[in-house]
Amino acid sequence: MRSIGSILRLAFWCLVLWVVACSVPSQPNSKQFPQPQDPVNSRLHKIADVPSGPNTYNLYCVSTSVCWVGDSSKQWRTDDGGQHWRLIYSSASDRSQINTVDYVDMQVAWILTLQKLLKTEDGGRTWVEQPLPLPDYPSGDLRTIKFLKGGKIGWAGGGIYRPLTRDEERNGVPRNISDPPSHTVLRPAISYTEDGGKTWFPRSIPNEMGRISGFTFLNEQQGLAFESSGSLYTTNGGKQWEYVDFKKSCTDERYLEGYDMRALEVFFLDSQNAWLTFEDGRMARSIDGGRTWCDLLAPNAVKFDYYEKYFKKIHFTDSLHGLGLGANRLLYETRDGGKTWNKAVDAQADDMFFLDNQTGWLVSKVGLFQIGL
Repeated sequence: MRSIGSILRLAFWCLVLWVVACSVPSQPNSKQFPQPQDPVNSRLHKIADVPSGPNTYNLYCVSTSVCWVGDSSKQWRTDDGGQHWRLIYSSASDRSQINTVDYVDMQVAWILTLQKLLKTEDGGRTWVEQPLPLPDYPSGDLRTIKFLKGGKIGWAGGGIYRPLTRDEERNGVPRNISDPPSHTVLRPAISYTEDGGKTWFPRSIPNEMGRISGFTFLNEQQGLAFESSGSLYTTNGGKQWEYVDFKKSCTDERYLEGYDMRALEVFFLDSQNAWLTFEDGRMARSIDGGRTWCDLLAPNAVKFDYYEKYFKKIHFTDSLHGLGLGANRLLYETRDGGKTWNKAVDAQADDMFFLDNQTGWLVSKVGLFQIGL
């Protein structure tokens, strides 16, 4: 009987211990349950994979469904938000590699290679060679082309070679705009079209030496052109161009004379507010549509931790909030109009594109990501 009583008591206490153990909340196993996502990287949402390629990608979209990604050799297009991609251009040689791409709308796009100017009007299925708006080498150098929405109004930029003057022969000229065998140097040149590139008309530039490398236009009248020795603005659709002015009252004297860093990117928020980046990391701001500029960010003010310390893409959603993609492929953010910048996400990206102030993407070999604002 004693043995039976002992067994019963032992069973009773085992039952009690089991009840107590079950009432204690269980601790999650970190190996089975994911840790909370880093709030920095939670701002990126992957929406699609992208085709594989060896080079850095660029990105352009005309809607949330129709986008293009590509590099200097190939361009792909998606019509379903990145679920499927089709190859629309592939270079056959070094001379057919892409210099500039300009996507106008879902059907019309331009590709400028080292040798030809091509246009498609069927979304990239066929490409037709077009007459050059500027002379080709050895007479000239076409570097960039830009069209507004609608595809009728556009600009082409580059340079036309002219003979060196005696002073230039004696004192020398920058090698990147000269052709020593022919003793010539480029003078900047811009051509303009109103009929979708069928006919082009030259525009005067107030400089005798240099090359146009890019355009950014807010509308048909107001825009900025990047030139090797400075930036030019227009308020009449490119009929006249003038060099932008950096105010002495708000610009470090080091940048007023002898400053040779190239301007890389300009962003127009509206007809008054604009930001301009340079290849040394400097940034300037305009509040009069690009006519005059003041220092905003000094070189090395942002710790890029990379040998190329600059922003290659910027976008502002309002006068205070902006995003910038650094040459180190990291995304930065400002909430004080560009005076200070902090890292927004840890993921690296090749390019950034905004369809509007609420819809922006990053692209890399890893995929296409939407940015949470």
